[in-house]
Amino acid sequence: MSGDYKTLVGQITINSHIGFTLALAKDVGIIDALVISDTPLTTTDIAKQKHLKERYVQEILGCLVSAGFVNVKQHESLNRYYISSEGKEVWQVGGFRSSVSFINALMEAYNPVKSCVFADGPYGVNYGAGLMRALDEGKTGSENTIIELILGACQGLKERLEEGISVTELGSGWGRTIGQLATLFPKSKFIASDYSDELVDALKAKWGHLANISFAKLDACHLPTNSIDSVDWIFVIDVIHDLPHPVKALEGIQQMLDKERGLFTAIEIVGSGCHAQDAKNLGAAQMYSMSTFLCLPESFQNEDSEAHGACWSKELTVEEFKSAGFCVDVVDLEGSEGRQILLICKPVKS
Repeated sequence: MSGDYKTLVGQITINSHIGFTLALAKDVGIIDALVISDTPLTTTDIAKQKHLKERYVQEILGCLVSAGFVNVKQHESLNRYYISSEGKEVWQVGGFRSSVSFINALMEAYNPVKSCVFADGPYGVNYGAGLMRALDEGKTGSENTIIELILGACQGLKERLEEGISVTELGSGWGRTIGQLATLFPKSKFIASDYSDELVDALKAKWGHLANISFAKLDACHLPTNSIDSVDWIFVIDVIHDLPHPVKALEGIQQMLDKERGLFTAIEIVGSGCHAQDAKNLGAAQMYSMSTFLCLPESFQNEDSEAHGACWSKELTVEEFKSAGFCVDVVDLEGSEGRQILLICKPVKS
């Protein structure tokens, strides 16, 4: 039995080391060079194409060849490297690329989060640029799928968007989804928002050319209560579990909505909420790991934070949405293995 445990620790450690190198290879362009090329490349080819030091390229490829991510063949005493056609298909999937980028986001968060764990350290830290980049990369090409999912699940929403309604997204990040919505539905008015000036400026730079979209700095836990105009549709994507006070935020959202026809939709990450149930489940282990370094520190901003993290249960999620004054319908997202849900919410009519 001790041998099995030793093997487990050893394999996880090895995989972690290789994962860091794989993420580095992606970020400096080595992977892209191999994916795009129709013929095998030498380290000199890759270094010149991507403006890299060849010696680093050699060492990185040594790791990736040994791990099986990259193939090599010798020709005229030169090593030539390539990725299989199957591998190239995998690298073109946004979600897969994002999962590799998350490795570097975890590394960026390591020391700040380490200080949070100690009793006399800070409670939490906000997302860094590395994570925001990983999140944005993961949504590349998926915005249409998200839009189709929401419009397909919310009866009449597409028709209302075509006629013209007001829409606000909280926690827009780089705004892929709301930018695409604004492009598809020019008669509707959209507000893209986030809590930092840096992200709002990035939103303006990317989507400011669209006449029907405006931008706002909004903290989901401290939403304005004096707005004259109510909103027809508010949506969030993977935001609520990252908030220190989800119910307070949800109550603020409920107050912003049109009381007759207002709609709030939320795509949320959920888990089992039970450690015993998750035992020896590597998918769950990955979610707890990401939550430890990313979601928990983001949501644990002060002593009284709820700090749910990414593995809160579907039952608790729905309970908190309902406690904020919403009628809630839940759709399990296909292919997520029960880890993502769409919540379709309308204000409870008094």
